[in-house]
Amino acid sequence: MRKKSSSKDEGKSESSNSKRPRGQQPGSKGHGRTDRPHLPEKEELANFPENPICPKCGEAYMPDESKEAEIIEVKVKAYKRKIMGQPELMW
Repeated sequence: MRKKSSSKDEGKSESSNSKRPRGQQPGSKGHGRTDRPHLPEKEELANFPENPICPKCGEAYMPDESKEAEIIEVKVKAYKRKIMGQPELMW
């Protein structure tokens, strides 16, 4: 015996036949990076060798003071959770 399809099932079969892939479409504009003004900042100076050179062309690197990089780091602390039962409550 065959089951009757509901209207919900019919809608799914139509969308599964679509030739358009899921997700962000090629050429569409993204939303960009999310600004995180509430995060604290930790400034660091780049540690360059005394005479830095380009590894590809061998020309000297001229540092530009206006260039900055921003990296958002997340610290995660792992721990082991040990759950102990009370023997009188277990049975």
